[in-house]
Amino acid sequence: MCILLALDKVLDYGDTINVPQADERNRKVKREEVMLFDKKAFREAAIKAFAHNLWVEELSPMFTVFQDRIEITSIGNIPPKQTKDGFFRGVSIPVNKKLSEIFLQLHISERSGRGVPRIVEKYGKDAFEFLDNAIVVTLPFNRINMGDGTLMIPLMMSPMILILELTTLIRVYLIIAIRQRVDQR
Repeated sequence: MCILLALDKVLDYGDTINVPQADERNRKVKREEVMLFDKKAFREAAIKAFAHNLWVEELSPMFTVFQDRIEITSIGNIPPKQTKDGFFRGVSIPVNKKLSEIFLQLHISERSGRGVPRIVEKYGKDAFEFLDNAIVVTLPFNRINMGDGTLMIPLMMSPMILILELTTLIRVYLIIAIRQRVDQR
């Protein structure tokens, strides 16, 4: 699938699951709608995952939705000339120079260095996890605490989470079954 089409579908998916929650806790006249997660931070993390993914490994970025968060995994790590401090400050060193140029020309991204600082401003540096072969960005959901210890879960999201969790379980069971067959040979 075309990288640009895939990115567009991921951003659309983010818009679909980012449902507003009606905050009725301190309502006087007008209720406040609270989004499940920060749309700009999600957009930046998704674009960065595509732009800086190590595509030569033939693996695409992964977007995993859990009940309390979204994890965005980009294959590869920060470029050799980049430091973590520079990364968090927004110093832009593209991993895929040609893809970054295409994103720039299509106004998908900029080379302004605002993407990572925007995510850090909203979620902190702990939103980033640097693995040996990947960078994981975790965006926690902004669930409304109803005051009695319960959390408001948007109804539109619950079936989607269930489907994603079931799909993940099915994949895990298939992997286990395949490994067991290989081990038996």
